[in-house]
Amino acid sequence: MSIHMKNVLIIGHFGGNNIGDELMLESLVSVLRNVDWIDKILVVCKTDNMIQSDQFTYVNLTFIDILSAIISANSLILGGGTHFHDDYAKRRLNRHYLYLTKILIISSVFKILNRKVLYFGVGYGPLSGRIVKILTRVSVYCSDYIFVRDHSSFVRLKSLVGNVNKIKIGFDLTSLHKIFLKKNQKAKNLLGISMTSLEYSNSKYSDEFWQTYFFPELIHRFSQSDLEINIFGFRSGDRESDIQLSRKLFEELRKKDKSRVKYYEYDENIDEFVYPILECRYFIATRYHSAVLSFLANCHILIIPYHQKLGDLAIDIGLDKEAILDLESPETFSLKLKRLLNGATIHKADVDVKKLNKITMTCIDEGIDLIR
Repeated sequence: MSIHMKNVLIIGHFGGNNIGDELMLESLVSVLRNVDWIDKILVVCKTDNMIQSDQFTYVNLTFIDILSAIISANSLILGGGTHFHDDYAKRRLNRHYLYLTKILIISSVFKILNRKVLYFGVGYGPLSGRIVKILTRVSVYCSDYIFVRDHSSFVRLKSLVGNVNKIKIGFDLTSLHKIFLKKNQKAKNLLGISMTSLEYSNSKYSDEFWQTYFFPELIHRFSQSDLEINIFGFRSGDRESDIQLSRKLFEELRKKDKSRVKYYEYDENIDEFVYPILECRYFIATRYHSAVLSFLANCHILIIPYHQKLGDLAIDIGLDKEAILDLESPETFSLKLKRLLNGATIHKADVDVKKLNKITMTCIDEGIDLIR
């Protein structure tokens, strides 16, 4: 290897059956592959859940493999995601703290070795408890450069650590993916839906919402119109899966008219999952990346905020607060659904995607310059 060539190690939640993470990874790798002085791109992930790629080298989740990758890498990149927060149900929170600790151990090793540590497209918050605040402070100390994906994350970091000179604001890494260059023809009356459990986060809301308000109203609307529906399971696997809830709605709608409803489950094929999203005219988004992708697909959007990060996203894409369902008033879902399907302008984001992409690429370029 030429002395001028460098290896980059990427960490994150990759290989966890979540299409948002895989889109962020592919977007980041595509940018790094165009940097002529980068030799190898190493990615820590669960290889049994991912399609093999000639764009980067997989690193298994074993101590020896990760140590070997650390030794061979000149710099570290944490690639996107909502890592630093404590908005999980208590039964899930301790496992999340362990996950954050592993990220910080790897970051600390690079810091000790005097190698660059970059965090790209990361979301911060909510930061409610003492433990997550300590871990977040350590993350800022260990990093040489951070670009956050939204203004709310920047404000939280500024409040927590004060000095934010090395922290920039960009957008989610998925916006750089080449698949969004494709302009699919919008179907006349096609609604996309992403659901996930409201009980994964540390909120007071329960999944009774789906059975009491969401399912009955949607089934009624479907029965009384020519509405077509695509249902998307953004996260599969055994943990925090959307699949059971998504399939249940699919089966209920099939009983009414199986010709007007389709179900898509992410199974490692990005194109087959994303193209049907691009065709949707309207979208009900619960998963964070379902909101991001429906924005990138230029849909009319209604957000069901199972996590605070969806509200943060809505602010940055210029989506009216009335396009977000207030779960304190679930009975308003009927009105909001009607307004969405009527094409009300308040359900359309008004920020230019190209502008966000330009800002995000500038953030990435600044970070890459640090590891030259």
